Amino acid sequence: MQKQKTKGAPRDKMQLAIFGIIAVAVVVAVAAILIQATGFNPGDVEIDYSDMPQERLADGGFVVGDPNAPVTIVVFEDFLCGHCQSYQSDIKQFIRDNVKTGLARLEFRMMSTASGTNPLLFQLAECSETLQPGTFWPAHDLLFDMASRGWRMDSSPRDFASRMNLDYNRLLDCQPNARQYATDTRLAQTLGITGTPTLMVRTGNSQPRFEPSLGPRPNAASLAAFVAAQQ
Repeated sequence: MQKQKTKGAPRDKMQLAIFGIIAVAVVVAVAAILIQATGFNPGDVEIDYSDMPQERLADGGFVVGDPNAPVTIVVFEDFLCGHCQSYQSDIKQFIRDNVKTGLARLEFRMMSTASGTNPLLFQLAECSETLQPGTFWPAHDLLFDMASRGWRMDSSPRDFASRMNLDYNRLLDCQPNARQYATDTRLAQTLGITGTPTLMVRTGNSQPRFEPSLGPRPNAASLAAFVAAQQ
């Protein structure tokens, strides 16, 4: 009996290998179908913000999209938050399909969960806009990308300045005055937000509110359906 077991082991291993190959093929096929169906590849992270209206609200919050859009999606995030990083594929698809087309706006709020007490990345994003107006959203995307690849406090800020074509010394001088993260943190506390990413909704000039039909982290398809219902 033991000899038969020994002889059967290679066959079992071969079957497992075949099943593994089939599983991988299925995953790849499904991903390809989804990309073909939606026209969106999560790995394609480049978005051109130059033709989208951008503004800062009265309290300094950063918003992109048509001011006449009927709904604003408000997202509280931390650049160093792993869940926030993985959520960017949905956020970018939402921007491409709903913000860029004028159906909705996106409002970004800074909330420290993974960054601890160090606001550096938030300050870099704000200072990019201060030093070079119109660059907050490209800086937002770049910071998420850099953070997901492994942020280094000793070298990444200089690399960020170089890639954004910013003067590094001026960027450092700007940091102490970049306090939007503090305003956004107070807003999050007022709204009872305790984690990131958390998504809320504004209609018109209303305060951000939780939308039960969406939950705190809806995918791009759920967001698109919600926005379509607001038109």
